[in-house]
Amino acid sequence: MSLLTKLNETNLRSLRYGKDKVFGGSSNQPYITKPIPDNDSSIGNTGGPDFLLRGGTLAVTSTADDVSRLTKMFFDTKSFNGQGFILKQASLSLSGVRTQASNFPNGLIAGYSILNDGIYLPTSTLAQAGGNAFGVHFNKQGLLGGIESFIGLGQGYSANKNSITSTNSNRLIGLYDSKILGNILPLSFTTGGNSIATDPNYILSYVGGPNSVLGVGRTRIKFADQRITRGIGDEFYNYINSTFSTLPYYLINNIAKTNETKGLTTPFSPKIVDFRKDLQAQISSIMSKSPDYSGNAAIEQRVYLGNPGERGNISSYTIGKRDFTGRVLKALDKINAKPLYQSRYVDNKEVNDLVKFRIEAINNNDPGETVFIHFRAFLDSFSDAYSATWNPTRYVGRGEEFYTYGGFTRGITMGWTIAAQSKRELIPMHQKLNYLASNLTPDYSNNGYMRGPMMRLTVGGYLYSQPGFITNLTYTIDESSPWEIGINDTDAGNDNSVKELPHVIRASMNYTPIHEFVPRKQTNQYTGPSAGQNTGNYISAFGPERYIALKAGDNTNNYDDSRYLPQLKDYVEFQPPIENPEDIDLIGLAGPETIQSFPEITLNR
Repeated sequence: MSLLTKLNETNLRSLRYGKDKVFGGSSNQPYITKPIPDNDSSIGNTGGPDFLLRGGTLAVTSTADDVSRLTKMFFDTKSFNGQGFILKQASLSLSGVRTQASNFPNGLIAGYSILNDGIYLPTSTLAQAGGNAFGVHFNKQGLLGGIESFIGLGQGYSANKNSITSTNSNRLIGLYDSKILGNILPLSFTTGGNSIATDPNYILSYVGGPNSVLGVGRTRIKFADQRITRGIGDEFYNYINSTFSTLPYYLINNIAKTNETKGLTTPFSPKIVDFRKDLQAQISSIMSKSPDYSGNAAIEQRVYLGNPGERGNISSYTIGKRDFTGRVLKALDKINAKPLYQSRYVDNKEVNDLVKFRIEAINNNDPGETVFIHFRAFLDSFSDAYSATWNPTRYVGRGEEFYTYGGFTRGITMGWTIAAQSKRELIPMHQKLNYLASNLTPDYSNNGYMRGPMMRLTVGGYLYSQPGFITNLTYTIDESSPWEIGINDTDAGNDNSVKELPHVIRASMNYTPIHEFVPRKQTNQYTGPSAGQNTGNYISAFGPERYIALKAGDNTNNYDDSRYLPQLKDYVEFQPPIENPEDIDLIGLAGPETIQSFPEITLNR
């Protein structure tokens, strides 16, 4: 008899469960059993659409079955599946990364826990199974599905908010105090969620974590292996060469105190070593020498830019950033914060920039006196346009036009950005912009006559106190610029030191120069080789028509500098070509006496 025939003759309703183990006995599975429906109408009933409840009309019974099934699995003494699942969750928690929210329970076990992701109990899974149909969500970790964290009894941010936000227990503050300043930390920093390592070679150290094996072992986060740039014979620092190290300040200071025991006579002064100095004794075709930008030569100090990222106390918005002694920090960008001033001479204090940039408003009552407006040279654009007018004339009988010179015009267009990097730059910045805009409006004499405002413009060495007037000035507030909103501090009171103003403004200006000489073709002087030579005369002096200033100050310019006039070596001709090309560099660097010592060189005079 075939198997199918046997199955057809069997009453499937009479099948029994149990005694399903290999060596006898029951596994207690399946955990949920239900009778087979009596009619076909109930087969395939899904409870209808998922309206309001997941599973429709069967949501309640299905939820009860899920909770019952999971409960029997967790507490089944004949199967290891439930207990194994719980142990796996504990092992995963042990292997998790420890954060400040890993403390459990806060204040009950001295803030210490080895379960980095929190404790797991099956009650959380059972609670979630019972709430799925109703849209309820519980955390997997936690005694009560994480609810206890919100009332300050379990793990998580809510339970440990006070310790995380407190300056006495915050991990980042503890790391700075311990690893940078070398202070000894209390127990609250070295245990629990902080777990700051007491060993100076490590940052963090805690039980379990990613470096453990299934939660067994410890995780230690080390400093970088290479913490010394160069030097031998000492574990931490090269005293003799005093080269730069990435060691914490407190270690460097401790080493400095031991100079006498090391037999050193020079004071300890760590400095940054410029790797390019090692190449100075060599000839390089890819790298040139450069100034030393450490210390006061650094760009922040040299051009008064300041350091916007400087550490400080920013707890009070109204007071502004302070150092840790309570002293209020001044404006960062000294040029941006420099106020308007009236003088006959430029104030050289704190105005040095990569490129000089200032605008002067001439006093119509005393033209030798001007109001100086200093801006940081964040130049966006600069153009200098020269135009000549030629008037056409057509004669009878001629097809082409003849031209006569009619005149000359010049116009400068430039744009720059003004940005406040600190609170105390905002108001001076807008005050200067307001005054600059007023120089497109008329000035009135004591008798009431309207006078046009005259200006002077300096941009690097290209323009130096160039007289002229502004024909157009536009301020554009970029949509990416933040605005000052003037928040009042409840502790410090109202803040009247700022207004609701943009931090960044882009300015563009059309400037018409007025020349201090008669505009004409430059009247230069030319001298050079003797009349018998065909090399022509070389320039020996420049005329006063200097549209491009080439000046660095009132009494210095590069037109009359002999270094920029033709030199004797410029007249040298090589007849015949030199057999050894490497000798050319030597000739170029030699003086007249050396040049005459080569018989194959003819010197034209």
